[in-house]
Amino acid sequence: MMSMMSGPLPPPQTLERYDKVVPGGAERIFGWVEKQSSHRQALERIRLEGDLANERRGQWFALTITLATLGASAYLVQQGNDVSGMALILTELALIVGIFVYGRESQKREREKARKELLGSSEEE
Repeated sequence: MMSMMSGPLPPPQTLERYDKVVPGGAERIFGWVEKQSSHRQALERIRLEGDLANERRGQWFALTITLATLGASAYLVQQGNDVSGMALILTELALIVGIFVYGRESQKREREKARKELLGSSEEE
């Protein structure tokens, strides 16, 4: 006879046998699973908060660089270097648009991947 299980907890019959062999064994297993779950969720929360902080920091850096570049462009135009100033402005705008489009496409791919994973896991069950 062969049996398989999926998930963090063994089947109820196995838990009952653990309890007979080690009094309170099933409760200890439940406690261990709860601790592991809480630990994993805490790690996921820390990672998510770190990712959000990195995104915010990146956005501030991008804003600073963009404003500095636009300021330098305006200065070049004011000093009579119209071609250099306009080239710098157009390059900066092209970069901003490119980053925006890339970010949207990246998010779209991530959502599609997550959707496929969710549908794939529900099809297996």
